[in-house]
Amino acid sequence: MDSNAIKHYLHYYYRFNRQYDYVATEVDLGLPYLGYGNIADLAVCNDKELIEIEVKTSIKDFKADFVKNKHAIYKGEIKDLPTSYTKGKYNYIVPNKFYFALSNELYLKERGTIEIILQDFVGYGLIILLGDRHYVNRRATLIHKLKPESFVYNRIARRSSAEAYVLRDKSL
Repeated sequence: MDSNAIKHYLHYYYRFNRQYDYVATEVDLGLPYLGYGNIADLAVCNDKELIEIEVKTSIKDFKADFVKNKHAIYKGEIKDLPTSYTKGKYNYIVPNKFYFALSNELYLKERGTIEIILQDFVGYGLIILLGDRHYVNRRATLIHKLKPESFVYNRIARRSSAEAYVLRDKSL
């Protein structure tokens, strides 16, 4: 199962089965003050929470994700940061929950390595995809309890409308 198939499945699930109002792929949840942008494979938001989902299709890609600075924030190693902040054109957004999504094939093949890595990230969730269904192997715990700010909804909505435009443009 490739990343597009996983994203498509989760997009449908969160929008139509779970009824989240805002769902988009490749959403910039940027953390530029740390020197990089944070592009979430899937961002899911309603009036109560923001969920970030990273889709991984290889163990190399899974391992590489943990060098990102965002994980120090999500684990609470960097203290006294607000959950979202706007300064000029720079924003960063800390989700309420964080998940990895993997194919069942990858999980079964690399289960030991994945479980060892995730021991240091106890609050992270893990979604396993099995074709046209999924299961939550680990439930994510709350990183924080604050509701998303309005610019979070705007960012996801802009990305979602851009995705719709590209799809329509390709169909012409």
